[in-house]
Amino acid sequence: MAETGHAKNVENWQKMIAACTGFGAGYNPSNSLLTVGKMNQLLTQVDAEMDGVQTRIVPWKNKVADRENIYTGVRPRTTQILAAFKACGAAANKVDNMKTYQR
Repeated sequence: MAETGHAKNVENWQKMIAACTGFGAGYNPSNSLLTVGKMNQLLTQVDAEMDGVQTRIVPWKNKVADRENIYTGVRPRTTQILAAFKACGAAANKVDNMKTYQR
């Protein structure tokens, strides 16, 4: 399955279907969309979508990791630049601006 938030919602949906099924014939909602059959149909659709998310998210996560790897050495270098900027006697407000860029 995919990310935790949506997976948890699907799990809760399954619990609700199980509870409604447990009522047996006594569960007879006036809204036809809330019948056990319709809820099971929706669960099947949601499971397919959740699997689709997982297959689409893996390449995206790989690309994010590649971009993170490109910038691995940037943070230490910006710290050195900031220290040099402070050492040259720059005004406090300019140092603050430089800290913003560093972040």
